[in-house]
This record gives sequence, C-alpha cells and structure tokens, in this order.
Amino acid sequence: MKKGFRLIKVIIIVVLLGLFMSFLTFRFIAPATDSAKALNLSIQLKTVETALSNYFADTGTYPCNIRFLWENPSKIVGDGTATTSNMCYDSVSLIAGAGAQDAGVLTRWSGPYLTSPAVMPGAPDVLQAALGQGIIIGASITKDGEVKPLVNTATPEPAATFMNVLVVTGLEESNIQAVYKSVNGNSIDGKKALDELSKDGTGGKAGQNFADAYDVASSKVDYKLGVSKYGMSSSLYVVYRFTGDFRGVDEDAGN
Repeated sequence: MKKGFRLIKVIIIVVLLGLFMSFLTFRFIAPATDSAKALNLSIQLKTVETALSNYFADTGTYPCNIRFLWENPSKIVGDGTATTSNMCYDSVSLIAGAGAQDAGVLTRWSGPYLTSPAVMPGAPDVLQAALGQGIIIGASITKDGEVKPLVNTATPEPAATFMNVLVVTGLEESNIQAVYKSVNGNSIDGKKALDELSKDGTGGKAGQNFADAYDVASSKVDYKLGVSKYGMSSSLYVVYRFTGDFRGVDEDAGN
C-alpha cells in the first residue's frame, strides 16, 4: 500500500516538474530563441548591405535581383534563359534613369559578394531569411505604409518604387519586437505596431518608437527598419534601408 502511494507521489512530482519546465520553456527559452533569431536576421541584413555596397563599388549601380550578389548576371545572359523577371542587374539606370540597363555592369561585376547563400527552396532569386521567410530587393511603398514587394522584374512600376530597401517576408507579429530591438535599438509591441499602422495616416512615426516603411525608405527617419501598414494574412512585410543615396521612384522625389 505504501509502495503504491509513493509511486503516485513520484508520478505527481514528475508531472508537476514537466509542467514547470514547459512553463520555463514558454516564458524564457522561447523568447530567447526569438531574440537570437532576430539578432541573426539583423546580422544577415547588415551582411547583405555590405555586399550591396561592394556591388555598387564595382559596378556603379545596385541589382534589383538579390541573386546577383552571388551569381554573375552574365551567366544567365549567356545561357539563353534571361527573362525580364530575373535579369535586373542595374536598378540605377533602369529605375532612376528610366533607361536601358548598362551592359558594362556585366563586365565590371567582380563577385560573388555573398558566399554560400541559402536560398528559398524553388526560389533561386530569394535569399532565405534567418527569421521569417525570404529577403528580396525593392518594393512599391505608399505614403500610408503599404508595402508591395517587387517580383524581381526589369519593368519598374510607375510610382512609389523603392530600390534602396531589402524586404523581409513572412515575419509574424510576435517577431517584430525582437527584430526592432536588434536593428533599430527600440523595443516595440508587434501587435501595437500593426494596429497603429493600420490607422489611416495616424501611426508609424518615430516618436512612437516605430516607423512605417515609407518613412524609412524615404529617409524621413533615422531608423533602418520599418514595418508595413499591413501584410498578407498574419505576416508582416518589413523593409530595411541599405542606402540613403539612391531611392528609385517615389511620390516625393519624382522620376
């Protein structure tokens, strides 16, 4: 009888310990994991920024397709598979100059500027993000903070096209606080950001400890990272400004 009672006590203790460890995992370990992933994302974005700076130093322009940070665009030109959806290697001429791409970029390219990148499965033009889903270059961003990531295309949209930003897709509300803290140095409640930015023109300013995508892309605020007004379903688009010297086309600057 006593042995059975002791066994029951042991079982109860084991169950309670299991519940306690689950609580600790949820309360402390999971947030720490999110913070670590956010830090990895911020490091990854900075690495891509450096790669883009080196690309510009060699070619005098930036690519529209992030793939060309590790693959020479002339390789695609040469193999006969080039299309307007994958051959944007000169955004300065194409977008800012509203002209044809400079073929000299193909000979000035001296990469790879990123080594051994992880790409999204089935999407060679999308860099796998350390947190979220993918990273691409360029977006159509309206003044109210709506973000529409550009499919890597050689056909610029008529207005509000920013080629000076990286777009991170697939971030959830729960990720935003950690990402902001890592990149912008500010802690923010992701749900509050989404709610505020969903209000017509009333949210997303620097004084509220977060910035909308348009203000970031337009260099109206010092923040490097901005959140979209809204994303698709439960995910948010986040933009990271990698240069302030070149935008593309926006509603303020004109062509």
